[in-house]
Amino acid sequence: MKDLTAMTREFVRSQRLIRRGERAVVAVSGGVDSVVLLEVLFQVSTALGFELTVAHVHHGLRPEADGDEEFVRQVALERQLRFRSSRIAVADEASKTGESVEMAGHRLRHAILASVAVEESAPLVALAHHADDQAELVLLRLLRGAGGDGIGGMGRLDRSPSDARVRLFRPFVDVKKGAIIDFAKQQGLEWREDVSNVSREFLRNRVRHELLPILERDFHPGIRSTLARTAVIASAESELVEKLGLNWLKAPGRRLFSRLHVAIQRAVVRQQAWSLGVDLDFDSIERLRLTVTPVSVPGGIHLVRLKSGKLERWHPCPENQAGEISVELDSFPQTTDWGSTRIEWSIREWSGTMPLPGMPPCTQWFDAEAVGSPIRLRHWRPGDRFHSLGLPGPARLQNLFVNRKVPSGFRRQLVVAETCVGDIFWVESLPPGEPFKVTLGTRRVLEWNWHRPENPGKAACA
Repeated sequence: MKDLTAMTREFVRSQRLIRRGERAVVAVSGGVDSVVLLEVLFQVSTALGFELTVAHVHHGLRPEADGDEEFVRQVALERQLRFRSSRIAVADEASKTGESVEMAGHRLRHAILASVAVEESAPLVALAHHADDQAELVLLRLLRGAGGDGIGGMGRLDRSPSDARVRLFRPFVDVKKGAIIDFAKQQGLEWREDVSNVSREFLRNRVRHELLPILERDFHPGIRSTLARTAVIASAESELVEKLGLNWLKAPGRRLFSRLHVAIQRAVVRQQAWSLGVDLDFDSIERLRLTVTPVSVPGGIHLVRLKSGKLERWHPCPENQAGEISVELDSFPQTTDWGSTRIEWSIREWSGTMPLPGMPPCTQWFDAEAVGSPIRLRHWRPGDRFHSLGLPGPARLQNLFVNRKVPSGFRRQLVVAETCVGDIFWVESLPPGEPFKVTLGTRRVLEWNWHRPENPGKAACA
């Protein structure tokens, strides 16, 4: 059996995590993992001369939660340790934000623990995550389509997602659950059982009690160790990409965002979102990476990525211009402004044998004869229908905007171009119209370019 106390003491000493006289916060739920964590750190702190504060978070989800809180209070009292308890309304928060109860609880718990650490002048928060938790987390993130940063799992030392000044310390991240239970029994420790840990309502519990046992039994007996090793490898590679992203953000006269490696682009977007207090999923990162139009993200927040690569919050403001204008399409280049969007176009002959060049951002090509002339420019109206490229037929623009997560406050600012008979061939921020695409039979091509202020929400509100 691993000597958890000696292992933890050696790591704390070798890494100089906390000096004599300083204070660390220990997150204790009352379960066996956190009770063992507290006992181990109590022994280590006695040997190394630092102080402990016991922090308990009451989630308000279970009838037994009051008993858990009182149990942890008594455990702290027995060791004459400072005790801090905080109550959070997880269910209410989840209903407000649209998050799952698990996600809302995770976010609020980290925020509470970070705030306790700051108030206690403690640079460190100790958490009881272990190797089995790591395996479950890697599997969960694989199921959700995470990249290297997600598959990297939890590190022994990480920055708090709520406050970069606070470090998270997980001394048991390489220790299996069985060793923790053995230690608890050897030391004669008592703990509380959380009945929700066996409920199949939560995905993590289904992974723990159903998926992992099946993988161990039928595919690979050492799957937990393999997943933990995968986390170590992915974490190191992700750390390099994150460092390159940070270097790009700090460097004056930096390389163009569009010329960065895709992995670094994602890191740049993700890091800036964190600094704005937003944790993005993969789809949101991709939309911000690939477009310069506002993107709606969880929590009712809108973000826009400028051409420079800078990420900003976007605040929807009403577009003042109403009505429509008629535009004659000529073969020579023309320009017009509609609202805050500038549109440029030209018509050229097309042989039908040359390959269509790659489209730069905010540029589309159409079959000029299919579009015809004159055209009308206007803003989106509820009820508009559009046959977007690749779709089997016309769909409501409202539904297309929702599917692409275009913020509702931005939709009325978007410009729509329609033919003289009222068929929409272009919608700002969407792919071109299917009936108007360039084909081998096209003879003349309409090249269509548009430009907006880099942060349209900021410009509209100025």
